[in-house]
Amino acid sequence: MKNGLIKKQVLDAIELDNVQVEGKKAFATLRNQGKPVNDLVFEFELHEGTWKLDLKKVLNQAEHAWAELRQKANKSKIELSIFLLERTYKQDIPSQILNGPLK
Repeated sequence: MKNGLIKKQVLDAIELDNVQVEGKKAFATLRNQGKPVNDLVFEFELHEGTWKLDLKKVLNQAEHAWAELRQKANKSKIELSIFLLERTYKQDIPSQILNGPLK
């Protein structure tokens, strides 16, 4: 990770593992560089013939990691959000952006 962004090489090293299908739901863990990552489970749902990732469940699982990152950075959720946006877009982000679209 550099400047808060994940490099393509990191994503290329990740693959789904241990896929289990139960009706219209499927669950899978990951392998990272060939090694199992068992503490993160992805849930998928079948919608109109297409498997879709349940992102809400992923975000709930990631909440613990975000809490640790906020604590290490000594930032609130809003401060961390603005910080990550600024690093991503390489420009100052006005705090008003969190109140709705800029005009």
